[in-house]
Amino acid sequence: MSRSTNQSHVHRDVYTHISLIYFAFRLYRNSSKQQELAWQDRLTGLPNRNYLLDCLYNAAQRNLIHTLILIDIRRFKDINDLMGYEQGDTALMKLANQLNNICLPYGYPCARISSNEFAVLAYSDGRHLSFFTQPLCDSLRHAIDSVYPGHRLSLGIGIAKSLDIDAHSVRNHWQLANQLLNNADLALMRAKQAPVTKDSIDTFKTQYEQEAQQRRRLRDELKAHLADPYQDKLYTVFQPIVSADPNRLGCEALVRWHHPEYGSINPEIIVTVAEESGLGQRLGAWILQQVHQALNTEWQSINTHIDVAVNLSDSFFNESLIADVISIFAKHPEQRKQLIFEITETMTLDDMGRLSLLMNQLRDVGIRIALDDFGTGWSSMAVLNHLSFDKVKIDRSFVTGMANTPRQQVLVDTICHMAHQLKIHVVAEGVETREQLISLQQMGVDEFQGYFFAKPLSAIDFYAFCIEHLNQKNVLLSND
Repeated sequence: MSRSTNQSHVHRDVYTHISLIYFAFRLYRNSSKQQELAWQDRLTGLPNRNYLLDCLYNAAQRNLIHTLILIDIRRFKDINDLMGYEQGDTALMKLANQLNNICLPYGYPCARISSNEFAVLAYSDGRHLSFFTQPLCDSLRHAIDSVYPGHRLSLGIGIAKSLDIDAHSVRNHWQLANQLLNNADLALMRAKQAPVTKDSIDTFKTQYEQEAQQRRRLRDELKAHLADPYQDKLYTVFQPIVSADPNRLGCEALVRWHHPEYGSINPEIIVTVAEESGLGQRLGAWILQQVHQALNTEWQSINTHIDVAVNLSDSFFNESLIADVISIFAKHPEQRKQLIFEITETMTLDDMGRLSLLMNQLRDVGIRIALDDFGTGWSSMAVLNHLSFDKVKIDRSFVTGMANTPRQQVLVDTICHMAHQLKIHVVAEGVETREQLISLQQMGVDEFQGYFFAKPLSAIDFYAFCIEHLNQKNVLLSND
């Protein structure tokens, strides 16, 4: 073989080796980049949920005592809605930087695990974490206030300890890691039930998991009940609403659930379970079906005298609501004029424009709209200013407090006068005594609801109540 041929082979081998080294480097760099993307939050630079789970797994594998802290910035959506997503991102980056600065001296890993939720893994038994959690709250709140001054947001913090998990009840280290994350999430949910105006911290307790299991069971059973036309565990009752008009009578349709094991389920829990499991719209449609059935069976002979209020949950008050109403009342479209849909102030704050359009569409098919729990929130006046209502319902807390707090009476009187100036009817909830009734009548309240008149009744019992009331020509509102 000639010398030139040997040199050619050598050069080719060198090029091959260089190419292999280059491609190996590219592969390594790409692999490192992919791992970085898989383990890092791109906006804040903090580790992400995957990294947190890996840390939890390693801690479980090494039998380290550890505590997981979940941090939620409550009402963070306000920053995005009022100041734009760019300001929201700026706030998140400041929060991430603050969180990292707090955790670094202790060697605690921290991560961003969702849009406005962060986590800290503390290698501690959790009994004396206040030295860490209180400065944590103060520092993060300061970071928020620097971006969003004048609108104090609050923190919800959920804490779960590895010592609270029975190692014999989990099959492997991954399950233990996920169990700890689940426990911290349950504690965070409980912390977020506190008033949104202040920071709240809650530590996981065994009963939280028991309650979560119960809610999961209720979710499955609620779904089955809503699909079964012959079930009798879920039903509606109707609380009378007495009007100053002697020829009309109203009621509020209320859902009830008698569980064979848990007894009577709190209505708020029913609605919450429905909302959390995506059944809110189906539950709302089911209630409307019960109203339609009562109007055309038990109440058929007097149904033209009856108005029915239905309190809507967030997920039911959407664009599909009109189609549901039209479908359910297809055979009796005139009865749509007897429906009053009640919405709460908090439902109106998310999208005023969309809500106004939806309310106008409902009015086009004859339905009236009431603002429920009026006066309990900070934005009641703003809501009245932007949206048009047919009725406002004064919250029972105002009515109850009138006797002992003169200021409450002034507030109720002012609400009533203002509503009438806007040509809005006023309904008072929680009327329990004749003294309350007389005071409310003197203020000009138009309709009254409460135990003074009746507790919630079955459809047939409400029919009997109506017959007696209509025959006696409003004796319940007499001051004699």
